[in-house]
Amino acid sequence: MSIVLGLAAGDSPKVSPCTLEVGLNIRSVDVVSEHGTMHRDGPSITEPGDPWTGPEWTTTSVKPFSHDGDNAVLKAEVEVDIRSIAPGSVVRLRGMSTEPGFNMLGELVVPISWTGTDPNGVQKALVTGINPIGSGVRKINNVIDWYAEVREPGVRQPTVEFLGRTSPLTCWVLKGAPRNATEVKAKPTPRRLDYAVNVYSTAEDNMGRKAHPLALAGDVVRMQGKHYLAIRHYEPEDAWRISETWSMRPPGCSCFSIINNSILVLEMVGHPGDFDLTTFTASPNNPARAIEGSLAEPAYTQSVLGDTWQVFLFDDRNTRYGFMGGTGGANYYEAVLRYKVGSRTFYMPGGTNRIYENPDDVLRVFRTMAWARWDYRAKEWRVMRVIHTYTGVGRDSPIGIRFARAED
Repeated sequence: MSIVLGLAAGDSPKVSPCTLEVGLNIRSVDVVSEHGTMHRDGPSITEPGDPWTGPEWTTTSVKPFSHDGDNAVLKAEVEVDIRSIAPGSVVRLRGMSTEPGFNMLGELVVPISWTGTDPNGVQKALVTGINPIGSGVRKINNVIDWYAEVREPGVRQPTVEFLGRTSPLTCWVLKGAPRNATEVKAKPTPRRLDYAVNVYSTAEDNMGRKAHPLALAGDVVRMQGKHYLAIRHYEPEDAWRISETWSMRPPGCSCFSIINNSILVLEMVGHPGDFDLTTFTASPNNPARAIEGSLAEPAYTQSVLGDTWQVFLFDDRNTRYGFMGGTGGANYYEAVLRYKVGSRTFYMPGGTNRIYENPDDVLRVFRTMAWARWDYRAKEWRVMRVIHTYTGVGRDSPIGIRFARAED
């Protein structure tokens, strides 16, 4: 046969896949360089299914996978049926695809001890990517055309055979292996990977693929917090669902939910760095100084003329921006993504586009700290006395750290 190995992927080969008694057939392709953490989808995005095991491609099944990007290359173990090819022959395998990272090359040698009489002789070849997978978190879905160049002992001219096309392989290219992948809330599934990769790749589009990890994390928090509503709350294991709140009336969810969702996204794509969730509040005795914790633990209360007053942090949702007589907008704390870079620590409040280095600035996303009583008619907390003003009416919270878009 005279098929050229340089045939472009997707072009029609001049022969059909080799299914003769003499020749080669691919039985499976097992990507050995993948992360190995994939689970099947469960009933919903919050419920992962069983671990997804086995090769990425066989004649009867296809398994999606995730993989490092940038300079990483695919490595796969290809299982090949060999029929009546002389012992000692060198079989050079080449996989070709319009996706550069899916182009692979490897070889095997037919064992000298093999007689060629077994109609189902099986050998394995390790193939390695010719090109790196490349930068950018993304989803790849592409076919691979496989060719074999066979050099038999004593035969000067090699033969080339088209082995066939493996159906599309689905790969999510990530920054690194998914983090905390043994936890139920962080187990990778196709549905979760689609969600996380869509969010993170948008952040890369906004900030540039070469942006500082802090800038990318900040943009994820900003996007996921585009709608804020303190009274709609999701626990960490349910935070995958916050996007459903964007079409509700009113839209949005709590800062705690926003940060937990952002962490799930960052962990799923293997985002680098040391990050977690914490909450900041303040004491009425020193309201300008941020401390970790919540005004609910313990609650600050007092009895005034038969009413119970309690201390809260009030935000823009208050009808008078946290000043006397205003209702609504009461908070116990502000949840932030805490991100460490070397010896420095940064804070990203949920529901904002801010990145702060001084935790005291986090408090200034609020308008006031104030004593309030429960208004049974309005069914809201009503401000009775202001303790401290963080950000006055007509003013905005500190801008904090800003990043320009990095050039790709």
